Amino acid sequence: MNSYLQTLVHHAIASQLRLEDASIEDAHTFEELRMDPLDLVLVVLRLEDLDRGQGEFPLTALADARTVGDLVLLADLWLQQGTMPGSGQSTGPQRRSVA
Repeated sequence: MNSYLQTLVHHAIASQLRLEDASIEDAHTFEELRMDPLDLVLVVLRLEDLDRGQGEFPLTALADARTVGDLVLLADLWLQQGTMPGSGQSTGPQRRSVA
C-alpha cells in the first residue's frame, strides 16, 4: 500500500475531525471516530483537491467502507483509475444492449 497516500488520508480525516494525525489508525472504524457521512464526503473532497487529474472520486464506492483502511484502499484504487468499484468505467469488454 502507498504509505504516502495513507498519510494523506489520515491527515485529511484528522483535519476534518480536528484530531492529531498520529491518533488516526487504519483499523479505526468511522463509527469509532464519530465520522458521519458528511464528514466522510468532506474528507473525499479534500482528497479530490489533491488529485492529479483522476477526476471525481465515485462516492457510491464509499457505501461499503467502514474503516480508515477501507478509505485508504479506495483512494489507492481511485488513483489507479478504472479499477475503482462504482467508477462506471470498465477495463473489460463492454456489453451493448440490442433494442
